[in-house]
Amino acid sequence: MGSSTAYHLAKLGCKNVTLFERGHLAWGATGKSSAIVNVGVWNASKPLIQMLLESIEIFHEFNERIGGKCGFTQTGWIGVTGETHENRIRKVSRLANEMGVQSSIISPSAVEQLEPGIFTDDLTGAVYEPRSGYADPVDTTISLATNAERLGARILTGVNVTQIVTHGDRVTGIKTENGIVNAKKVVVAANVWSPKLLHTIGITVPISPTRKQVCIFKPTGNTGYPRVVTDDFVNDLYMKPEGDGILVGEIETPGSPVDPENFLETVDYDTIPKLASKLLHRFPAMSTAVSRGGYAGPYDVSPDGHPILDQILGYDGLYCAVGFSGHGFRFSPVTGRLMAELILDGKTKGVDIREFRLSRFSEGKPIVPLA
Repeated sequence: MGSSTAYHLAKLGCKNVTLFERGHLAWGATGKSSAIVNVGVWNASKPLIQMLLESIEIFHEFNERIGGKCGFTQTGWIGVTGETHENRIRKVSRLANEMGVQSSIISPSAVEQLEPGIFTDDLTGAVYEPRSGYADPVDTTISLATNAERLGARILTGVNVTQIVTHGDRVTGIKTENGIVNAKKVVVAANVWSPKLLHTIGITVPISPTRKQVCIFKPTGNTGYPRVVTDDFVNDLYMKPEGDGILVGEIETPGSPVDPENFLETVDYDTIPKLASKLLHRFPAMSTAVSRGGYAGPYDVSPDGHPILDQILGYDGLYCAVGFSGHGFRFSPVTGRLMAELILDGKTKGVDIREFRLSRFSEGKPIVPLA
């Protein structure tokens, strides 16, 4: 989010843009992202679908539109379901199609044509997006940052921002471990580290830092394993190719609360057999697969699972792009554009982001997905 916002600010002509990165680029949550690029059934909001449509097209044409590598691989995406979620999938797929998403409801037999090794006896249908896939989160971030620098922005790594500096009702800069940096406008896009930073000036954002785990399994055969990015809503599992292996993680099972400054980045002992069991149910041929372990990363979870993109009331010049709840990577190209437009023009083009305002929670108006 930071690299994308810096790039789009510089592209729009802002002459003094600096990105402060605590570690190296893609050091935090980004580097651990599964980097799936799809629309998916949880995105029932029209603005979210608009954002994802634009982002998918950018990933397809990344070198031409931004420059450099993003590692996008078009595998397609399948969301398989049983009776419990079928109605939800059909409603959201209908809305997505009305807005121009290339997706279709397909039968279990059609799923078998796309994934010959998949078990479908407990499925009633699926939604299929042929233009979806996955990208490389590190390549994407570095390309955005490199092009931001080419346009005149500065990218400073290894700089820990410890406080937002204000005077009266406006932002005047930031404080780092090396001193104060003056700035008329500040964008907080620090994932699970955002609440602590905003709290330094008394701003509370309803973000819950959580820890989510993924595992990797290497197939031993040439068939019977996932080749298409797949969400299994029956078993709460997503699957995607990862090098010569298959990366798997849970979709909706909540992560565990975590201290962003001190959390275990390795996988728990019992997670590998749990996810292996779910994977074997859907792809029985993976019974001979070899475990490659796993890792854990942080999610900045908002109360409704949707992002907060806003100018924060109370301090002129303060903005945030937080709360993506584990889905942020796929939004990153367009999120940077929208934040840059909001900062420079006070409004956005093509997507109305008012539903992502911070105040929606205090107003009792969270974003509610289609039932």
